[in-house]
Amino acid sequence: MIRLFLTLFSLILLTYFIAIASIDPLAEFLLNNIEDEVEAELSQGTFTLLNRSIKGLEPSQISKKVALYKTIFHPSFDRIEKSSLSFSPDELEKLAQGKTLIKNETPVDGEDPPSIHYHQSLPSSYVWKLALDIDADANDTTIYVIGGKFIEGAFYLIESSLLKAEKQQWPKIMQELQTVHGFPLHLKSQTSITQGGLTPQLLKKFDNNKVINITQGSRYVTFVRKISHSDKALQIGGIKIPWQLYYLGYFVYAFLALTVASAIFFWTRSLWLNLHNIKRAADDFGAGNYDTRIAYRKYSRLAGLSQAFNSMAEKTQQSIRSHEELTTAVSHELRTPVARMRFSLDMLSSSDDEKDNKRYIANMNDDIDEMNVLLEELLSYARLQSRDPKENDHRKFSQQALIPWLEHTMQGLIKLSQGKQLSWKVEGIATDESSAFDAELMSRLLNNLVQNAVRHAKQKIEVSLTKTPELIPSAQHYILIVDDDGTGIAEADRERLFEVFTTAESSRNKEQSGFGIGLAIVKCIVSRHQGSVMIEDSPLGGARFVVQWPSK
Repeated sequence: MIRLFLTLFSLILLTYFIAIASIDPLAEFLLNNIEDEVEAELSQGTFTLLNRSIKGLEPSQISKKVALYKTIFHPSFDRIEKSSLSFSPDELEKLAQGKTLIKNETPVDGEDPPSIHYHQSLPSSYVWKLALDIDADANDTTIYVIGGKFIEGAFYLIESSLLKAEKQQWPKIMQELQTVHGFPLHLKSQTSITQGGLTPQLLKKFDNNKVINITQGSRYVTFVRKISHSDKALQIGGIKIPWQLYYLGYFVYAFLALTVASAIFFWTRSLWLNLHNIKRAADDFGAGNYDTRIAYRKYSRLAGLSQAFNSMAEKTQQSIRSHEELTTAVSHELRTPVARMRFSLDMLSSSDDEKDNKRYIANMNDDIDEMNVLLEELLSYARLQSRDPKENDHRKFSQQALIPWLEHTMQGLIKLSQGKQLSWKVEGIATDESSAFDAELMSRLLNNLVQNAVRHAKQKIEVSLTKTPELIPSAQHYILIVDDDGTGIAEADRERLFEVFTTAESSRNKEQSGFGIGLAIVKCIVSRHQGSVMIEDSPLGGARFVVQWPSK
């Protein structure tokens, strides 16, 4: 759960930072020079009035005018020589045509400075420099320059043009001014403004001859101010703010939400597909398709669940296969002694000879003993098969002295040697050396291997216990070897002999071949000890069984 949470949290956090980093390119894409076009329209008329205000003046008078304008617009406002600026030929051509040149400066301290507007001044060797930018959102819209108000400068220039003429000429002047400005101009009575529902704060500013913004949640920005010594007010606007700029904040929030939602969608989609694959595999497995497995990537979020399903499916399939094999083999193995018992019973019922009857009864007892041995072997195999060999039951694992264990086990096997020579030896193991293993199971393993050797040996069986060289202590193994001088085992038959009910003999004589369960039990015991068993050629001429298990 923690891993899934951290993965999702990291994904959302990364997506959020990527979205934040993409906001500026997104804004630039949405605006696509629209902001520059609007700003150029706003400043064009102001530059025209600036040129008119200095036309015919002496240099000293022009300097005084520029100083005055700086106090109104902003200290960044200026009139500078064109030669002091680095303009390209195309930019110079644009200025010569009377167009406004807009240049964006490099951001400072992470903040975008306003655009710098340049326009041809008088004489042509000079240009006007004006900082202008538009900022807009759904609640408030302002047009400003850093440290001052561009709109105040526009009001000052327009009002100056009106005050130079008689009041009756103002409408005509307003018409002419409208032709050079990119925003609407209107003369209003002060009464119409004050009765328009202004807030007390705006009304106070209006009475003090301040510029006020009477816009209320509209894309059209409108400013008004009293004209000095008159009953008129000058209205600029509404200035239409482009919808891309007006709704830019909404676009940014929508982009952030969409980006994070997309990341969560793809994350949950991948998770859902994994869960769907697991569900489909579970349905197939439940329908009897026991070969079903889930393909997964190592670092998949549900790799653990998929691996657990595959492990469960493998164990279940092995259990079913083992059950089917066991059922088939048991029915086959029991058929012979049952048939012999039926034959003996039939003969017993039809015979009056006491000697024959005793022989038939003895044969039936032998068949019962054979079935009893078979059932004991089957129960032992079933118990070992009931748990995963990799999931050892450590409750029976204890430290055992190796040499005493071997001596005790081999002494008990001497009576089963059937007159054949049985010997054992220990090499490279200290007298008091011990290891953690299940003594009962390992004795059963040795018993099965020795009995198997006794059945096939001609005369000699040798058992030896040693261990691998102590080069890497953590990888050291004990080795138990059982050799016989029999006919040996063909290499092609060696692996399959560890399967249940498999024998190397074609004969049905149990004295020679056994039931074929003993070596299967040996393999189960070795697996419980995380070891291995293999068959090799014996130096005695027969078969060699080599068992290895880790010392730790």
